[in-house]
Amino acid sequence: MPERPLTPFALVLIGGVLILLVGILVLAEFFTGRVQIIDVINPTIPPIIRNNLDDLSIGLLVSIFGILVIIGAILIVTGHPANIRGGAIEALFFAIVSLLVAAGAFYIGFLLVFVGSIAALLWKPPT
Repeated sequence: MPERPLTPFALVLIGGVLILLVGILVLAEFFTGRVQIIDVINPTIPPIIRNNLDDLSIGLLVSIFGILVIIGAILIVTGHPANIRGGAIEALFFAIVSLLVAAGAFYIGFLLVFVGSIAALLWKPPT
């Protein structure tokens, strides 16, 4: 079995799932009004974003960012060096953007994706 960066994959995947979960919770709050998650992440959203986007837009954006981070994790686990680098950069970029829009899944998702992406970028295939 070829060596693949499984630890970076796991970290990025868990972080992406957490980011996606926050996006789904924001959408659930928008449609039902029962989950009060936007009140928790509201202080971390920059005013320019908060004033121009409603809860539906924030929920959709964060959900899309979570899905794109998960796609980056899938690219990381392929084992091909170009895909690993591309997936790590993609996951890192969208984790940073989700940090600006919705606190990066309470910072835990962002940190997991950040550490996993850096580990994937530093990973070298065995010779």
